[in-house]
Amino acid sequence: MAEHEAPQAGPVGRLFRAGFHSLSALRGARAFHPDGLLLKGELHALRRDDLALPPEPVTVTVRMSKGAGLPGRIPDALGLAVRVPPPTAIRGISP
Repeated sequence: MAEHEAPQAGPVGRLFRAGFHSLSALRGARAFHPDGLLLKGELHALRRDDLALPPEPVTVTVRMSKGAGLPGRIPDALGLAVRVPPPTAIRGISP
């Protein structure tokens, strides 16, 4: 959700937002996961169960990153994000 679309935050939310904005400004990059490897791939859901996964293979975007963006081999939390297109985009229906 884009920041301008976000609901109004309470005092704690505003404090967190200010902290993340300050950290981003100091780093000159995102507060967390500042650098990453962007990949394209194809998702084949072997089981769907209760997940909203498409029944047919779809093209996805994947981003791998280190949590704090520490240099080199310094241990860091790893992140993996997968963007699956919404069902309307899979079927070719415009929103």
